Amino acid sequence: MSEIRPKLKAVGAEAKDAGAGDGLSERPAPDAESPRRTTWLLAALLLLAFLALVIQTSRVGALSGEVSRLSSDLAGARAALLAYEGRLATVREVVGELSRRVGQLDELVRRDPLAPPEAEDLEPPAAPAPYAPELPEP
Repeated sequence: MSEIRPKLKAVGAEAKDAGAGDGLSERPAPDAESPRRTTWLLAALLLLAFLALVIQTSRVGALSGEVSRLSSDLAGARAALLAYEGRLATVREVVGELSRRVGQLDELVRRDPLAPPEAEDLEPPAAPAPYAPELPEP
């Protein structure tokens, strides 16, 4: 009865030292070119960041010009709106005066022409006094 037994080895710190000489060497790290590659990668990222900065700066300049143009347009529109509001107030005043006069004419038309005139009809409407500057006495 001869059985083949597997060979057993000791496991521990001594075994690791002994195993290093067995011809099972670790592969060299593939990072031999890693510093050069990392340098180029960082340079490429830096260049990309610089290009992005240039593009964003040009966009900011364009948008700043657009904001300035729109601000001046807004100021012009506000001035025009104030002018229109002033003109509208003048038109309202004139229309109110015209409406008052039409009301007076309507009263005259509806009045009996054979009726005696009333006291307020006899007085002419008060006209504004012309401007006359006061001169000092000599």
